Amino acid sequence: MLIRLLLIFIYAFIAADDVDDSAHVSTEALYQRVESLLSEEKPAEANEVADRIVRSNPRSAITHRKLAGLFEAHHQLESAIKHLRKALAYDATPEDHFHIGRLLVTEGRHTMALEHLEQADDLGFDDPQLHAELGLAYARIGRDFGHVRTIDLATGEPGQATDQWYLIKRSGVVLGTFEAAPRKSAVYQLELAVSKAVKRLDVNMELAEVWMRRGEFNRAQAICLRIKNQLENDEIPPSIRADAYLVYSKTAYGLDDMERFVALVKQAATLDPKRSDQWLAPAYRQAADRFKQRGDLPHYTKYLKDFLAERPDDAEGHYDLAIAYLEAGERDLAAQHLQASLDAPGGHSRRNQILELLNSIHSN
Repeated sequence: MLIRLLLIFIYAFIAADDVDDSAHVSTEALYQRVESLLSEEKPAEANEVADRIVRSNPRSAITHRKLAGLFEAHHQLESAIKHLRKALAYDATPEDHFHIGRLLVTEGRHTMALEHLEQADDLGFDDPQLHAELGLAYARIGRDFGHVRTIDLATGEPGQATDQWYLIKRSGVVLGTFEAAPRKSAVYQLELAVSKAVKRLDVNMELAEVWMRRGEFNRAQAICLRIKNQLENDEIPPSIRADAYLVYSKTAYGLDDMERFVALVKQAATLDPKRSDQWLAPAYRQAADRFKQRGDLPHYTKYLKDFLAERPDDAEGHYDLAIAYLEAGERDLAAQHLQASLDAPGGHSRRNQILELLNSIHSN
């Protein structure tokens, strides 16, 4: 009986010691444990420790905000959003709406993001970054200019934003009449963000895209030139700069500057060689086709050759270059590329026509 009681006491002591250890682990130590587990790329375990912290003070918005910051810092955005939603439930603030919206934009969930970002805006949250995130979200759901209206204002200049309108340009000859985009549009929010000294590359590039979709390529190029120093900033990740150069290249293409267009695509490819294969060949082909439209045979030929250097098995490219050489009187080169178009994987749909051309070349 004594031994049995002793064993019960020992087991009770061990159990009590375990509880005591758990109870005396400081909250700060648990936060540090979450940080450590996230650094070790163990998000599931980090979430378990975070749940322990929450259980100790389940209705604390501050706790949820702190955990959200830890998870966001380690790119665990879904967990960060979860904790911010909890914080919002216990202590609704425009800041929480903004941060949830910002993370949802990062995740590409733009409609959901707008629910929170617009709420932050309605609640008077005053931060240029809110305008940036609103602009990105509006642009990515296709609300570049919204429902453009003609409005009358006693004062104002194109490019300015009022409380509710972005003044696109003067309308007609009546003084004080403008074409204007509403507040809930990408151009309003992005232009306002930029005017408030937001210099983010993604914001400026999205603004350039917005203007290009309206056909305003000069305006888009001016935006790219304005932040060109960032494109050359080695502290910005190369892949991000490469994407920016691609946007810049679109402005050159829209302005029919094909050589600059190709040069900018090449800069993007240099910055991100892993993606160069999907960029260079299409750019060479686009430039070639544009020079063909102009009737510029030398440049058409040049860019077709560049295209084939990237896509040596492209039957259509070899055929087009052969026809260009025939027009230039280069029959031997034409024959080489006609044959290459036949030898390419899958051959060419105009096989009989190509054979006739080859026979004609070889018979003369």
